[in-house]
Amino acid sequence: MNDTQVLSGKWTVGHEQEAFDGNLHVNENERFITLEILIPMMQERKTTTFPHRGKIPFITGTLLTGAKVLLYDCETGAAHHQVPLFTRIYIYAKYAFWGLSADCFAQPLFKGASVDFGDILNWYDLCRYEDVGLKEGEKHGYTWNSEKPITIQANDNLTISFAPAAHGYLGEIYKREFTLKQTVWVRLEYKNEVSWEAILQDIKKLQYLIGLAATQMIEIEELKFTHRSIFTVLPDRQGERYYNESDVILGTGKTAHNQQRPTHQYIFRLKDFLSMENRMSTWWEKYEKLEPILDLYFSAYKQSGTAVTVFLSLMQALETFHARFITNSLTAYKERANELVAKYEVESIKKQWKDFLLNDSQNAEDATYIYLRSRLADLLYADGDLPLRIGFGFCPTEALNKLCNSRNYYTHYDEGNKKKAYPAEKLPTVNSYLSCLLNYHILLLIGFESPAIRQKIDEEVKSLKTYEDIHKAFEKA
Repeated sequence: MNDTQVLSGKWTVGHEQEAFDGNLHVNENERFITLEILIPMMQERKTTTFPHRGKIPFITGTLLTGAKVLLYDCETGAAHHQVPLFTRIYIYAKYAFWGLSADCFAQPLFKGASVDFGDILNWYDLCRYEDVGLKEGEKHGYTWNSEKPITIQANDNLTISFAPAAHGYLGEIYKREFTLKQTVWVRLEYKNEVSWEAILQDIKKLQYLIGLAATQMIEIEELKFTHRSIFTVLPDRQGERYYNESDVILGTGKTAHNQQRPTHQYIFRLKDFLSMENRMSTWWEKYEKLEPILDLYFSAYKQSGTAVTVFLSLMQALETFHARFITNSLTAYKERANELVAKYEVESIKKQWKDFLLNDSQNAEDATYIYLRSRLADLLYADGDLPLRIGFGFCPTEALNKLCNSRNYYTHYDEGNKKKAYPAEKLPTVNSYLSCLLNYHILLLIGFESPAIRQKIDEEVKSLKTYEDIHKAFEKA
């Protein structure tokens, strides 16, 4: 079955006057939006060339039905010339806003947006269908239980609410089966209107936050927008305007649906996150400094790339985290290392950890910056919590050296380090450990208590170690 809709209309680039005839091809499942424009040769037009190439901020259209649609973040594609009759050109858009036109703005600004992040409802824990267990004859039924929306202030301009919604059932009542649906809409409301890019950036902050909890990349399932030009006047409220939500069609390419995870597999859930005061505003404040680290971290959960590129991204993320949030000064790092080991009364233990944190090369007189080995040692030690000790050992010197040799080998391909490095087939497991380590430090940074996060990371590491042990047993069999 072809899920592509073809909608005909007239199309205008930006605020220009000339309108072109064209067909809009939309496939919501595959996530593509393609505008096909046909430019015929006519007496008043001496050329069939489309006047724009490359990026086009927005294109507005009026469909044959009279409906308005705005295509946003567009780029021209191939042009096909049928000389001297016409030119057919294809334009690809990332977003289509239904009901929006360019009549009322120079650049589109929005009052807000609503996002459905898909099948992660047990992370929100705000709604559920329950079997009411009717036992009168053969009766059977379900009831939908929901809590009130949770509303929080992210910053002075942005309010975020988590609002559960039920969709009733899909299908005829006499069919053999029908479907009950529910979701949680994450609504972003702005006091002062903002650009679509600013909204996407705020959505990304939420994607990364939930992704940390779920240890997977969270994708957008559905999007809606609110704009000052789309409203209903409420007569019983002295003409007050109610701003209607309208659909956003995505043309960003098909993505995998978010995988539903058992509740116990989340490192934290929404109510855990909000249990401490100002947690969301703290996330918003820390995010700018965290963003490049998170970009590297979540590259591990994307389909593209290999275990080697994921390993290099995670190592870079850990190094960057240490530089940005712990220290980038060698002098300060040496002082920190001495303070960390000062608690040990037994000299041999103190020396063991000091050698781990500050080896001979880092203590050399010509050392002027913090080496990767020391940064990684500090993160593995984690103020003595050692979050990877189940997988990497209590004093993980061997793993530390192997990680650094692996980074050097896969970056520079120094054959001298090949035998000292993890082979490529071992990297998926190593990458999982490194993800746990980075997750641990990020969650501590944003205010989670160490014992709770340590317990969750321990569970994750134990699971990885069990998998590793089973795999080794099969190799020996």
